[in-house]
Order: sequence, then structure tokens, then C-alpha cells
Amino acid sequence: MGEPIYCFLEYKVVTSRRELLREDESLPVEPKVYDLLLYLVEHHDRAVSKEELQDAIWPKVIVTESALTRCVMKARQAVGDDSKEKLVIGTVPKKGYRFVATVECVEQSASTAAAKSGSRDQTPVAVLPFANLGGTEEHDYLASGLTLDISTDLSRNGWLFVVSPGSLHNYRSLETDYRKVADDFGVQYIVEGGLRRAGDTLRITASLVDATTGAREWSERYDQPVSNLFEIQDDITQQIVSSLGSQVRRAEGRKSAKADNNALDVWGLLHKGMAISWSRFNRESNLEAEAIYREALEIEPNNGRTLAYLAMSIAMKVSNGWSDNVPEDVKTAWTMGDRAVGLLPDDPLVLASYGHLNTCLGKAAQAVEVLSRSLELDPNSAWSNGLLSFALTCCNRADEAIAQVTKALRLSPRDAAIHWYLTMLAWAYLQQAHYED
Repeated sequence: MGEPIYCFLEYKVVTSRRELLREDESLPVEPKVYDLLLYLVEHHDRAVSKEELQDAIWPKVIVTESALTRCVMKARQAVGDDSKEKLVIGTVPKKGYRFVATVECVEQSASTAAAKSGSRDQTPVAVLPFANLGGTEEHDYLASGLTLDISTDLSRNGWLFVVSPGSLHNYRSLETDYRKVADDFGVQYIVEGGLRRAGDTLRITASLVDATTGAREWSERYDQPVSNLFEIQDDITQQIVSSLGSQVRRAEGRKSAKADNNALDVWGLLHKGMAISWSRFNRESNLEAEAIYREALEIEPNNGRTLAYLAMSIAMKVSNGWSDNVPEDVKTAWTMGDRAVGLLPDDPLVLASYGHLNTCLGKAAQAVEVLSRSLELDPNSAWSNGLLSFALTCCNRADEAIAQVTKALRLSPRDAAIHWYLTMLAWAYLQQAHYED
């Protein structure tokens, strides 16, 4: 089973990893920019209207033409093109755009693509088509919509590599051999689910399964009134995606925590450091996590995410009074944080960490801007919503902070970090002098 790779000039669009390469070096691109570039490449044989592009890149969302123009500009910049030369993305007067560079399409199996990805910077996940257990045509539509929306929104999570939904149409939730999916696509986790109607209630179930062992890492059910299927679809998608993101990180952290550091790669060390830092949250755990992040940097000195998490860890050490040399740690935190953003300017995880670094080091207003940018890239991150709430409270904007952390609690009501969200909510209430709350 093949996944297309589109080659043009010195660039490749690798659909199996949602990645843009230049001479086999990965280039950072925003999710919407990638989506636009892929759509134009896939339809390089014709002109694509602005309306068609808007519907394809922002489905069910009304956006201004300027948003599309900015996205095209960034896509041109990503592939070394510009609005004057237009050697890659051409403008068709009164029509729209056309991909004008010569394109060659080749195929690569998804499992091979995952194996060739080198050092891990994402966890591979497959979302199987949700099962319609009610049997009605209307529910077929909803099941398909949920599957596509969950896949699309999960792909915005920087931790996850999501197999293209089109590659999985022959696999069915609740019927498929997990090991076969793991072998065919090289994934570590499978998302599956189903829906059925009982009277006026629609029940949707979702699970995260370890593809190699078959163990269920997480499962949840959602009961909603059958009154507006589109509202149900959007709301349930947000909750499932947010929960899945945190549960995958939690599962990876549990695996890494049991392993010896010498047996872990950069990805494993990063998850181990995160698990240690945030689970106990004291001076000792902070220092232990810092040491683990530094081990990861010895392996890969320019890993943007490791730099970001180490910088945030050092900033938290300062803000919590655990530092033995505040001026030196502040300088190191800023240096590493700036390097991380320079390496991965559009990575929502790096931006979230850098935003919290700003809050910890007394620049809460700047933190709000950075965290807002992170949420533009991955709006379903409960963790980023929570960090933004804290930054808003530090800016004396408690009303907004409460709304933000309430969203985090709604997105991921059983999150392992639930105590942090409640703490952030408490700080905002304290600022309002709502002591009983």
C-alpha cells in the first residue's frame, strides 16, 4: 500500500508524514501552509479557484481572502518562490492559483516512510474509520465526518504523525487486527471508536490502543442529544483530540520512565524528563528532569523541542526559588528558548514552552502573545490553554483566564494534569477576590 510523494525542483512533499523536504532536509511549515501546498500539488494539472482553496483548507470555517493570500505567500516562501517570479505557485488572473512547477509523483509505503524518518520527533498514530453501530445512513455520514475531523485535528498536534485517512478506508474500528495495522503502517497507537443511537441520545465511544500489545491506554464515551449533528461532531472531535494528545504523551512517558536512560533515544529522554518534571514538581524532580534533557542534547544538540523543554525547566527553577545562580539560569533559559524558537518557529509545542518561559521570567504580556500563537496552530491543546490562563492571570486579566482554563477543563476533563488546571483556576479566582470559589 503506497503513500504518494510529490517531487518538484529540489523539494518533496511527503504525504505519509505531512512533511516538506528540501534535498531531504525537513522544512518547518505551518499546518495550513502545508495543506495549501499539498492541495495545489495534488491538482497541479489545473487552476484552482480561491473559493475552492478556502473550502479545502478551512472547511466549515469562513475566512477572509487576506488569510488565503497570506497562506499562499508563506507557501511560496517555504519553497523559495516569490510573488514576482512565481516559478512554483502561479497566479491565474480572475481565477485563483496553479502549481506551475513540474511535478513527479512516486509512492512509498507508510511503514517504510515511518522507518526512514530517522530520529523520532513524532509518535505515529492511525485513526481507523469509526464504526456505525446504528445502521442508518445519517450515522454513516457522521461516522465518516468524525473520522476525518479527528485525523485532521490530530495532525495539528506537534507530537503526532497521523496516517492519511485515505490509506485506512479498508480497515474498520472494532474489527481490525491491531498488529496488522502496526505492520502495514508502522504505527505505535491506534484510535478507534463507534457510535450508536438510543432514543434521543447519541453515544460515541473512542479508544486509544497500543498497536503492538493491544492494550487500551485510554477509552471514553460521550452521550449527546441528537438535536444538531454538526454541533455534536465539532464538540466531540475537540474533546477526543485533546484527550488523545495528552494520553499519547502520558503513555510514552510511562514507557520511558521504566527504561534506563542509556537505552533511550532523544524522543524517549524527552518524554521521561517531562514525566518526571510535572508529576512530582519539586526541586529534586526539576533537577532530575534538567539532567535528562541535557543528556538528550548531548545526542542531538540542535533538537528544538529538547531546547525548549530544558529552557522552560530552567525558567521554572528560577520562578520557584530552586536556582542557586539566578542570573546565570535566567541567561541560559532565554538563550536556549530563543534557539528553540529559531529552529522551530511554527511548532506549537515549542511555542507553548517558550510562552511559559516568558511567564516564569516576568514577561507575561509577551507570554500571552506566544501562547495565543501556539493555540492558533493547535487549538485543541488543553495544556496550552491552561498555560495561557496562567499568563493572563499574571497580566491581571482574571476574567479571560477563567474562560481559558475552563476551556482546558472542557477539552480534557480527565487529563492527568487536571490538578494544574484547577490550580490555575484557583489563582484567577484569588485575583478576583472570589475566595469561596
